[in-house]
Amino acid sequence: MDAESPEDRARQAFEHAVEHERAAIEAHEAAADRHEEIAAQQEQAALSAPDDVRERMTLMAARERDRAETARQRAEVVRQRLRDEGVDPD
Repeated sequence: MDAESPEDRARQAFEHAVEHERAAIEAHEAAADRHEEIAAQQEQAALSAPDDVRERMTLMAARERDRAETARQRAEVVRQRLRDEGVDPD
């Protein structure tokens, strides 16, 4: 039975961390896309909404766009973290 060297274990842990970070990027990007879709739907619905509802729907759409931007920023933070480690984030 071969015992793994500390270097092997460290390499495996690093590779696992890189996989985890790439999955996080995908999740943040998917969330951002979904927030953008919701914002577009709310904006479309606001066009035919009564005046008293239109403003609220427009504000909700703006909040969704803010959430999308936050998710994209989080994805970029993870990308930068990988770059700092000398890893291609994509």
